[in-house]
Order: sequence, then C-alpha cells, then structure tokens
Amino acid sequence: SVTAADFTYNTAAPRTLSLPAEALRSADGSQFLNVDLATGRAFFDNAITVGYMVAPLDLPHNATITGFDATLRSALGVDPIQGLLIRRPVNGVGPSIVVANLTTTGPVPIPTIIDALPFAPNLVNTNQFIYSVRFQCADWDGPNNNVYGFRIRYTVPAAD
Repeated sequence: SVTAADFTYNTAAPRTLSLPAEALRSADGSQFLNVDLATGRAFFDNAITVGYMVAPLDLPHNATITGFDATLRSALGVDPIQGLLIRRPVNGVGPSIVVANLTTTGPVPIPTIIDALPFAPNLVNTNQFIYSVRFQCADWDGPNNNVYGFRIRYTVPAAD
C-alpha cells in the first residue's frame, strides 16, 4: 500500500504559501474587517485603535520557514502596520513566539511589498505548534491602512 510518506523529494524543494486579504479575519468580533474584492485589500471600516487581523497557516511538518512578506499600504504613515508570523503551542501551554516580523516605515502611499526583518530559519513542527499571521496597527485609520496579501516562503526537506 502507498502512503503519503512514500512521496518525497530527492532534493529540498522551495515553496511559497500565498494568501490574499480574504484569508484575514478580525481578531475581535466587535471590529468589522472589510475586504474590498475589487481592489483586494482588507481594512477596518472605522478608525480602530489596536485592531488585529489574523489568519491561520497550514504549513507542512518539518518544512523550514525561510521568508515572510506582505503587500501593505499605509497612506498617511502615522502609525506603522506590523505583520507577525507567530508560533504557539498546540496545547495552549507556554508563550507564543514571533518567528518573523515586518513593519512599514513612514508613508507607503501605494501597495508595496514589505519584507520581514532578517530572522533565523524556523523548523515547522505541527505536532507541537500552531502557526498564524497577525497584522496590527496602533490606529488603522479606516481605509488608509490596508493589507493586500502575504506570503510565507519555506523549504520542504528531501527524503532521508
């Protein structure tokens, strides 16, 4: 019988998980997250202070996370948008760990790809951890601050 473990790569294979704004949800049910399907952007309807947009990630076990970026717009640039790639224990015991983060600097008047700050590659362990992405801003300022999508780059290991 053939199992999923029988299908492996001869050499490590780089992959990208790309997610659109539609994958994001408001972390707080009282804050309405708008997704404009015409422009592909997510934003909070009102000027929301300390609002969070979140999305779960389904990454392959034993993959190595090597990159994280997001397409963001911060029209006024007053409060930076920060993106966090987070790992937390599946059993809820222990702290969440920020694997990678990115931040806008000053005004970003058009949608721009913002890369994560340099970070150490992180080995995915789906037996012990759950992975997600969170975007946060001290003041979302309605449609002036937008998330258009994000990407996680990782490498799937070769067969032993």
